[in-house]
Amino acid sequence: MLPDLFGSILVPSQVIQELGVSVICTIGVLVEAHLNSLLDFDAAIHVLSNTTFRLHTNIVSTARARIFALQPEYGSKHDLEKL
Repeated sequence: MLPDLFGSILVPSQVIQELGVSVICTIGVLVEAHLNSLLDFDAAIHVLSNTTFRLHTNIVSTARARIFALQPEYGSKHDLEKL
């Protein structure tokens, strides 16, 4: 295990997998939070777009499609052109 610049421990991905921990990216966290009614996905993407965080539009479209597949009512609340 390697210490990072802030004194935390960076755990190699092999150890993470052995522990059975799923690793997901920021967009995955936002999708899961939206699906669990913790935040509004589009509002979060809008806020992030006003920072230095950058994301390809295809990734956002894919995330919206996943939300729509699991929560069809999402499409009725949002512009389907975004999908």
